[in-house]
Amino acid sequence: MITFRPNVAVVIDTSGSMSEQELTDALNETRHAMKTLNTPISVITCDAEAHIAKRVFDPRSIELIGGGGTDMCVALKAAETLRPRPDVVVTITDGFTPWPDRAPVAEHITLLTNKGGQKPKFGKTISIG
Repeated sequence: MITFRPNVAVVIDTSGSMSEQELTDALNETRHAMKTLNTPISVITCDAEAHIAKRVFDPRSIELIGGGGTDMCVALKAAETLRPRPDVVVTITDGFTPWPDRAPVAEHITLLTNKGGQKPKFGKTISIG
């Protein structure tokens, strides 16, 4: 049998507004995605700038770089430059960020860690907070 495994990128919001619990939740969601898909994923950490994207085989190797302001527009643009291009981009954020006006090229899922946060006008949003 042939199984399709999507190429997945996860964007983790590492801005100063993300609490320790929200960051822990983001890592747990990423770990769960890797286990479910049984494949490595690309991880981008982002505050006001997108930090180095890494193909991750073990969630313990994810470095949460950031702590400043927030701009998910930058993160989604960085995800579009990944090669191979992701089929799905999952953004884990508190939602206290600007969002791009247009949908990214890939399917997009937002995991919102804070009910007061703003969700994008595209893709699917799931509240986890």
